[in-house]
Amino acid sequence: MRALDGARILLTRSDRGCEQWAARVRARGGVPVSFPCITRVPIALDELNADRLRDSVNKANWLALTSPFGAELAARLLDNSLPSRVAVAVVGPATAGVARREFGRADLVADGGTGAALAAQLLRRLPVPAESEPRIVIVAAEGALGDLEQTLTPRGAIVERFAVYRTEPGPPLERRERFASAIDVVLLASPSAVDGLRARAELAPEIPIVTIGPTTTAAVEAAGMQVAAQADHRSLEAMLEAIP
Repeated sequence: MRALDGARILLTRSDRGCEQWAARVRARGGVPVSFPCITRVPIALDELNADRLRDSVNKANWLALTSPFGAELAARLLDNSLPSRVAVAVVGPATAGVARREFGRADLVADGGTGAALAAQLLRRLPVPAESEPRIVIVAAEGALGDLEQTLTPRGAIVERFAVYRTEPGPPLERRERFASAIDVVLLASPSAVDGLRARAELAPEIPIVTIGPTTTAAVEAAGMQVAAQADHRSLEAMLEAIP
């Protein structure tokens, strides 16, 4: 694991996302600089879709939660109640904390903190060969990657996804922040964060930008900025390892 040796790292997620990543950056010897560039907007499910979510969860073997905010919204929609036979799978410790608070349990916590890591660990929990079609309900952000479906559906699982919130760029600032020598590297983890950063800040061109994956890299390049490095998989740790 690479030590960050006091590197000043600009974090551009939501308020809570920056807070979560800041703790992990500090643990590796870096200096986090939180500058939220996205907001999370709940998606109001109509009565029919809310009933469909509850019905699907009641029939499921697993409820998969991919973020703390999604877990909070799921709890609200499900009245903080799950059938005892429905196990709860989450992407990492922050989401696990919300699941335990709202539902009283987190039965599977992914080590890698990503949907892909959760999918791999859930895959190991499915019976081989499948005696029945395991049912998994995912509560996530709109437009999130389909790692769970891509991994679990070929194994015979029935996977349903419900989008309960979306991410949007943060509103422009009347006077944009200027970041220059006080920052060593910028981390960008979504196209929305790219748009939010452009609206809220001016970056000195020499500050290296590290992205979480190809979609975000394309957004950075479309904005006329250069990417110094791209993580080899979607996680904060991979972004930190990619810092040039």
